[in-house]
Amino acid sequence: MKKIESKVAPFDVLLLHGRDLPLVETLEKILTSIGLTAFKVVDLPSHNLGLAERVNVYIKASRLRIVVASFDETQEAATMSRPNVYDEITRCLIKASKNSLLVLQETKNGKEVELPTNVGEELLKVRIPFERTNFAIAVPKLFREIKFRGLLKPSLKKSDPDRATATILNPFMSKMDAIWEKELTVGWNKVHSTDANAVSKLTSHLDNFFIQYHKVFKALIRKNKRGEDLIPICEKVYEKSVGYAVLTWTVVADSKHDQAVKLYDDVSNSRFSEIYEVALHEYRQIERAKTEKNKIERAKRAVAQFESYIKTIKKLKKIR
Repeated sequence: MKKIESKVAPFDVLLLHGRDLPLVETLEKILTSIGLTAFKVVDLPSHNLGLAERVNVYIKASRLRIVVASFDETQEAATMSRPNVYDEITRCLIKASKNSLLVLQETKNGKEVELPTNVGEELLKVRIPFERTNFAIAVPKLFREIKFRGLLKPSLKKSDPDRATATILNPFMSKMDAIWEKELTVGWNKVHSTDANAVSKLTSHLDNFFIQYHKVFKALIRKNKRGEDLIPICEKVYEKSVGYAVLTWTVVADSKHDQAVKLYDDVSNSRFSEIYEVALHEYRQIERAKTEKNKIERAKRAVAQFESYIKTIKKLKKIR
């Protein structure tokens, strides 16, 4: 066995699955479109080994193992995947690094495929849920995990359209993640427990942000866009997503402004009017800002000033 293992060239991704070949082939197409080498066991040389031995050999040869845990299509009202899928999850955890395993877990009608009870939750480092009818939604997270593991590497070769796709998607995902983490998530945390009306508005903006995000991966999967063809799509999606960041911070600023107005009275006016007026000035400048970046900066400054004022007045009223 070791002699055979030494002859097998390493590759990027091993796809392990049940009988759902159309879904797996779609995934294989997505992975190869960004320059990765991805294979199913059945497509690789047998080396005169039995299936179980071949799986073990290729688990060790691959840098990342992706197990597609889809519902067993041979069973009505199935809650489980096919038995070989659970066996392969266990083999991956035994034969290779636990951090090199991703499990794509199918969801149908709100229910997820059951995963093996003999595998501790802590061992399955990443489970990515997906719906068969809208697989594109799972792709951003999948790419993020691949990128984190250092497999999504750009290429300077213009003649390599697949690597060129990775070159484009890498910075695009980084910029989109920055909007999500530094703008939308931070804004949400400012109001999620204090203002139900603001939360309702933010929920809509968050949904629209992800709709934009998925457009790129729909173009990749359904329209077979590659390389430079993705550039205008990514640029347009990013531009609109920045707009949702502006809307997010505007909602947060509106919420803090309304809270401050309710607290404003003669006592606070005489002692803390300066904080309030600075916040109000920044708040009024949001719409006047000429760029999206400046609008976000103005809104953030207004929010910080209003929060300072609200905290001060609440503390004063509590003392009194």
